[in-house]
Amino acid sequence: MKTYCKIVGLLSILFMSHLSVAQQRNTPGKRAKHQADWMYKHLGINDDQYSKVYDIILKSASENEDVKGMRRSRIKQNAKVKIAHERDHDLKMVLSADQFADFKNHVADMKQKRERRNNTNGYNRY
Repeated sequence: MKTYCKIVGLLSILFMSHLSVAQQRNTPGKRAKHQADWMYKHLGINDDQYSKVYDIILKSASENEDVKGMRRSRIKQNAKVKIAHERDHDLKMVLSADQFADFKNHVADMKQKRERRNNTNGYNRY
């Protein structure tokens, strides 16, 4: 019985530590840095733009984090759309027209990939 309790306790600790690590992986700060780094590499933003872009994305990522806890899907979706519009408005002020167009194309491509991945769910429906 003691061995069983020890095993269950150990498995519980391992499971909880795994959840803790998974939650730390994708913080708003990490998402903002990743996106700003992508823009630096692919859009050719300069150092001044980088710091402004990072701040804009960090703000929107933090706001999106707050929205995750909402229960109503329509309100949640409206809040996400509003946050994205504010982010895009702010980014338009920082990026050149070409950089912003390239960014929006990237966002559209990523959305398509995500939709395709979500629609297949790892199996063929037909």
